[in-house]
Amino acid sequence: MTADEAEMYGNELVTGAALSEWLTHHAPAGTTRKDIFVTSKAFQCIDAPGGIAAGCRRSLENLRLTYFDLYLLHAPFDRGWTTPFAFVPSTFIHLFF
Repeated sequence: MTADEAEMYGNELVTGAALSEWLTHHAPAGTTRKDIFVTSKAFQCIDAPGGIAAGCRRSLENLRLTYFDLYLLHAPFDRGWTTPFAFVPSTFIHLFF
């Protein structure tokens, strides 16, 4: 099973509740979180205080999850930075190390 989410969709709380309900009460016996490949995407958090790392943590909390299988930039287009993706190296160093 897969779940494709994004900060931009504005439905993380509902999706989190539905995933939790399904896993707890409706999933086939033996099904766990590891059986669901969850993807999410950063968007507004890129410019927010704390940046991508804070947005990722907020999305995980909203979705009632402890990890994403894949976390992407939703729209990696030029948002006024002087060079494309100038924000990525330091952000990901703090997020993953």
